[in-house]
Amino acid sequence: MKKTIKILGIIVILTIIGFAISCSGDDDPPLTNIPPVANPGTDFEHNISTQGTSIILNGSGTDEDGYVVSYDWVCTSTPSGSSFTFNSAVQNPTVSGFDKLGEYEFTLKVKDNEDAESVGAAVKVTLVRTANAEITISERVFTPGEELNFSVEYGDIDPIFAGRLTYKINDGTSDIVDTAIDTGFDGKVVTIGAYDTKMITFTQTFYFDGIKIMPEKSNSLTAYIVGPSFMAFIENDSPVMEVTTPELAISLSEKVTEGNID
Repeated sequence: MKKTIKILGIIVILTIIGFAISCSGDDDPPLTNIPPVANPGTDFEHNISTQGTSIILNGSGTDEDGYVVSYDWVCTSTPSGSSFTFNSAVQNPTVSGFDKLGEYEFTLKVKDNEDAESVGAAVKVTLVRTANAEITISERVFTPGEELNFSVEYGDIDPIFAGRLTYKINDGTSDIVDTAIDTGFDGKVVTIGAYDTKMITFTQTFYFDGIKIMPEKSNSLTAYIVGPSFMAFIENDSPVMEVTTPELAISLSEKVTEGNID
């Protein structure tokens, strides 16, 4: 009986030793590096008229099993006709030198401490500018018998508005003129007799691309034509027609998304 127990003990010990040897021979599976993830930020619009001609890209990266060690930006899409190129190894680079308005795409890749590279992620930046037009009409005095001119003064008018502004002048009965406005334009109405004594109210209304620019932008003009009975009071001078126009200012603003960047 003792011999049997001794044999069983030896078997158990040998089994344990064999198992230990077997376990010590197994190789641990290699750890797999998880690639980092690039975050280029969200798409945005940049107005060069108010924000300048350079932008800042806001990039970042994350890595589950390590840390990000480098950043690689490249411009992957530009507006038609653009020759702009860009690349940078800075996390948040300042970008300048754009030559066209429109949409640019910037792609970011990052690398981690194990030299693993992320998939490229892109952000779209749309460059726009603001076009402005300031139109002013001031008081005028004219001599009857000549053409009555409504002069339009411009301050800070963008070329994009040329040919797109029109106006109509109505004498209370019908439209007298419908003329395209360009820079330096004088709007002529009609010849008015020198010896008519009457009052005419002109309404001047501006349009942009055929759409009326706010109803309250209409301008009422009153023309007084002095008849011959008043000649004695002004001696031999020609009778005068006064066109009194309280100064009217019209401001236009439009977002431009195409064209060159000067």
